[in-house]
Amino acid sequence: MARAAPVSPPAEDLRVRVLSPPGVAVRAGAGFVLYWMQMARRGHDSAALDLAVRRANELGLPCVVYEALRPDYPYASDRFHTFVLEGARDVAATLAARGLRHVFFLPRTTDEARGVLAKLAARAALVVTDDFPSFIVPDQLAALVRRADCPVLAVDDCAITPLSLFPKDEIGARTLRPKLTKALDAWLQPLDSPAPRIAPPDRLDLPFDPVPLERADIPARVASCAIDHTVGPVLETRGGSVAARARLERFLSRRLGAYAVDRNDPSRDGTSGLSPYLHFGMISARAVALAAKDHAREGGDDGRAARLRLGDHEAEAFGE
Repeated sequence: MARAAPVSPPAEDLRVRVLSPPGVAVRAGAGFVLYWMQMARRGHDSAALDLAVRRANELGLPCVVYEALRPDYPYASDRFHTFVLEGARDVAATLAARGLRHVFFLPRTTDEARGVLAKLAARAALVVTDDFPSFIVPDQLAALVRRADCPVLAVDDCAITPLSLFPKDEIGARTLRPKLTKALDAWLQPLDSPAPRIAPPDRLDLPFDPVPLERADIPARVASCAIDHTVGPVLETRGGSVAARARLERFLSRRLGAYAVDRNDPSRDGTSGLSPYLHFGMISARAVALAAKDHAREGGDDGRAARLRLGDHEAEAFGE
């Protein structure tokens, strides 16, 4: 089989890493470019998804978005499963509106989960996925690279700025925040998301039964999984990008003005409440910061106050 040239990341994009060994080429004759959605569980404002669509367009292929939720991640429970499945429903709707194919795999047991990603990668021209420095992601990336014989690209969209800008260990927010502030103007920009040029296939032969998210009975699906059922969902905190955006709008209109003072007083309920959505990638730190910046500008806030608040949001995205 003829092979195309090895793949390289955009030279100017510090977010992108090529994980596959040198010389691994784009698979000729493949049916699609695969985007494996791990940490940025949203259908828009995603640098990794944008790269996958862009590469698919260049290769004249459709982009297929694969999202999964295994039952064996640390502290797997009804709470996390429900939140992610609610978010996946938003992802599916958003991607359908964009003309992209989204497939969601919900293995009930660890045995069901084994080998599925490798089977998909074996049919892909290349794989694009989310980069993340901790949790189970580094091990999952390493496992994929061992099994895939096509290029694997990982994209760091964890925060506003890529981690590669800061190669040295930081001792705390006081050393990190000035560097972040200096880099904000260059990186705090909306993404220019490409539209897919190739329509997804009407039928896609998959090594699993995808969850029909629009009509899925989420509680029943969660109950069927081998996870901790003693930790129930938080009913007032619904998962997904729609809920995340609504919570952000409430924060901007009701709490942002007093955030610098109230955020350290638990009796005032002064924080954004966005942590679960940032954690699961249902909203990006970039979107939060841009919204805060726009709100400050529209409200006549001075630049210094806006920058301080943006710094706080970037710190929250890092878990400060």
